[in-house]
Amino acid sequence: MNRRALKTRETILDTASRLFLQFGINSVGVDTIVAQAGIAKMTLYNHFKSKDELVTEFLEREHMKIISGMEQCLAGTRNLPPANQLLAVFENFEAQIRRPEFRGCAFINSTAELSESDHPGHEVIQRHVATVHRHFLELAVKAGSPQPEILAQSLMFLIHGATASRCMTNNPNVGQMARETARLIIQENLGCRI
Repeated sequence: MNRRALKTRETILDTASRLFLQFGINSVGVDTIVAQAGIAKMTLYNHFKSKDELVTEFLEREHMKIISGMEQCLAGTRNLPPANQLLAVFENFEAQIRRPEFRGCAFINSTAELSESDHPGHEVIQRHVATVHRHFLELAVKAGSPQPEILAQSLMFLIHGATASRCMTNNPNVGQMARETARLIIQENLGCRI
């Protein structure tokens, strides 16, 4: 793909991502994306065969962005004990959901919106959840958790619940409460103070 085509594809994806995050997948039609991107409808279909393909690419991009951020956070804390690394993930999460423009989790929102069980976006959603879970589980094992799966799942539930709570209440302090709740869960599971 040449540079111009790549730039056009990125413009379409940037526009669709912004609109999907702000208004939801089902509320944003191809005509809106085309108008906002300033392109012809045929141009969109030259880059994406269908809206489903565009949605799947949007989810893939969100997955890469979130996992990259999580891995950077963990790389920056690799000299800390694993329990503190787990907590650092929640410190990073707190900063993300405190942003005024925060509109929820692309994966939670998409799960609710993609009613067709065979939509290709579901595979990206499942892979995303499994990747985050794997990071939590690996750290729980490294921390010496007697019940690493329970610790990893508890932290997953906390992230999902805090994300939903932030959207439902518009309370910017939800992330701080989630971080402190994570601290309590980690301490209880590991039998230590962090």
